[in-house]
Amino acid sequence: MSIKELSYKELKNYCSDECTQFNTTEDLKPLEGIIGQDRATKAIDFGLNIRKKGYNIFVSGISGTGRSSYIQLITDKKAEEKPASRDWVYVYNFKNPDKPLAIDLDAGNGKKFAKAVENTIVFIKKEMENTFTSKEYERKKGMIVKELNEESESIMQELNELAKEYGFTYTNTDRGLISVPLKEDGTPMKEEDFRNMEKEVYEEIQSKSNELNLASIDLFKKLRDIQDKFREKVKELDTNEANKIVKLHIDKIKKAFKNEKVKKYLKEVQRDIVDNVDMFKSDDNKNNQNPFLAFQKKSSENFFERYQINLFIDNSDKSNAPVVYETNPTYNNLLGNIEYENEMGVLKTNFTKIKPGSLHAANGGYLIMNVRDILENIYTWKGMMRSLQNDEIKIESMQSMMGYPVTSALKPEAIPLDIKVILIGDPRTYSTLYSYDEQFSKLFKIRADFDIEMDRTKDNVMKMQSFIATHCEKENLRHFTREAVCKVVEHSSRIADSQKKLSSRFNQIVEILYEADAWAEQDGSDRVQLKHIEKTIQEKIYRNNMYEEKTLEYFEDEIYLLDVQGEKVGEINGLAVVGAGEYSFGKPSKIT
Repeated sequence: MSIKELSYKELKNYCSDECTQFNTTEDLKPLEGIIGQDRATKAIDFGLNIRKKGYNIFVSGISGTGRSSYIQLITDKKAEEKPASRDWVYVYNFKNPDKPLAIDLDAGNGKKFAKAVENTIVFIKKEMENTFTSKEYERKKGMIVKELNEESESIMQELNELAKEYGFTYTNTDRGLISVPLKEDGTPMKEEDFRNMEKEVYEEIQSKSNELNLASIDLFKKLRDIQDKFREKVKELDTNEANKIVKLHIDKIKKAFKNEKVKKYLKEVQRDIVDNVDMFKSDDNKNNQNPFLAFQKKSSENFFERYQINLFIDNSDKSNAPVVYETNPTYNNLLGNIEYENEMGVLKTNFTKIKPGSLHAANGGYLIMNVRDILENIYTWKGMMRSLQNDEIKIESMQSMMGYPVTSALKPEAIPLDIKVILIGDPRTYSTLYSYDEQFSKLFKIRADFDIEMDRTKDNVMKMQSFIATHCEKENLRHFTREAVCKVVEHSSRIADSQKKLSSRFNQIVEILYEADAWAEQDGSDRVQLKHIEKTIQEKIYRNNMYEEKTLEYFEDEIYLLDVQGEKVGEINGLAVVGAGEYSFGKPSKIT
């Protein structure tokens, strides 16, 4: 193998013919997409298009290679091709209050449904109050009362006739009907008569009272039957009146929202209102007499909470599928939670306190997260993986996940999950999860690996030019001259440590653009020129190469000694690459 001596010009790949002819980046078209990541972009495109279970995406690569920017760009485009996700509401479960029901509606209909139910309950309550205080209702109820009184008077007459046989009469009191002994002149005894009564007489009266109680059992039973009949008739009257009002309003909602779950729920609402018609009647009189008005009012408010609608997910302002970038994926932020409120020292909750997480918000679309953020809490990771495995989102407290006893008995109905999760991380994290989490390989079958370098082809150089032009427009930077752009391309090869490559670590390129623009501003120039790029690179090196200068000073001061002439057996001189943050240099070293 022959060794060729290189000239100083061959130590650097100058950018000359590769750059197209232009004056400034203002003449170039903005870049669409990403540069030099064909392998990753094809994997992402395939992963986003396949709709089978388990084809979620893990984007691996070193920070600064454009992973996050490209994912945001491509998912936004894909989301525009899909319709808006469905709205979700939680409603009261009349059969099992501890298990709120989830109902899905077309995008935008959730808010309309909640408003419709809220207005309907207000209208029903108002009409109920008017109906049950109307003259017509009082007339119908009066007829029932009249019929009751006629039957009751007949039985009361029989009771008094029976009582006279035993020397008693019946009187109505606050405690109901009571028997009172009669004097010899036929008038009821008073309290003074009892006090002056002899013991033998009292015992005789007591004996006759017991005999009367036995003899009047059947008549009292008839009286109770009449009272029960009265209550049933009044209840029937109230039910009929309530049904007329409720059916009219509920049918309007049914026609507006043709959804089987909605119809089933509204049927339960109608039944519950009729069963609790007394809560809808005007209770002004009761309130005025009640010394605990505040407590009664609170109790009434708590009752009507059951008719509220928890607008859980509202997509009324969206025209396409959601894209959610969750930067803080805690357990509650990701999977939702149930909130509490302090009521007189007691923590209470209900179905209106159920709050969504990012999985709910991104349902039907795309959820993007950094894998390191979610791995900070193992229960968050387990919760997400369980949701993906079961294709549903189940809201439960973290305490129950950890096996601790919980105070909440609410168990909201799980919501079906249709989502594409995209995790952004590094190759090492991917390998660790693939090796130690058996579910990971089943649920994240697509890996998109971003490279740190790309071939220095004419096409990629042109894309790099457009990349610079795009950032000038996007970040309001001064436009770059052709010579400045060429210098950035040359520096990109230096970052990649190869004359035939360009760096894909675009964050380092962007830093050059920002700092060069700052130097151009200090120079009073309206364009970023070659000298500004050179100044940027020199200043960047100067800020970070103090350790290199100190090392070289040690050689100059002969603190570090290194033989560069002659020969020695088992010894060779070399360069050790020393990294000091973003800057690295070659330190002369003796190798033995």
